[in-house]
Amino acid sequence: MNKTEHKVYQGKRKSKKRQLVYETLAKKELPVTAEEIFMEIALKDDKISLSTVYRALEAFMADGIVQKTMIGESSNGLFEVRANEHKHYLMCVECKKMLAIKDCPLQDYENQLEKTTKFKIKSHQLQVYGVCEKCQKN
Repeated sequence: MNKTEHKVYQGKRKSKKRQLVYETLAKKELPVTAEEIFMEIALKDDKISLSTVYRALEAFMADGIVQKTMIGESSNGLFEVRANEHKHYLMCVECKKMLAIKDCPLQDYENQLEKTTKFKIKSHQLQVYGVCEKCQKN
């Protein structure tokens, strides 16, 4: 059992469905919806339900293994395994294409905020919305 897998099951019963949710999410390069995870797993295990996927994701978030990002006004969150480096995303408002932004432009600002407000900042999220090159041409 590797370190991440150990954290996934720390104090919890190891289950095949929970493992499938984690493995499916871990191989994604960009955040995905619970529905996308469910549809991929359902091809392998037709006994899984969408509510099982949501319960696993909620448990992973509570344990700090997975993070959820809300994009725009949508009620659907996007999930990804929490990596050592944090990411920000550029998203096309027309086709929903996402690109990861390599550097965090907020680190200096976050440090300044901590000094001026005496707040200990734990995290932040940044999504930038626009229209991708392909959609601009259409």
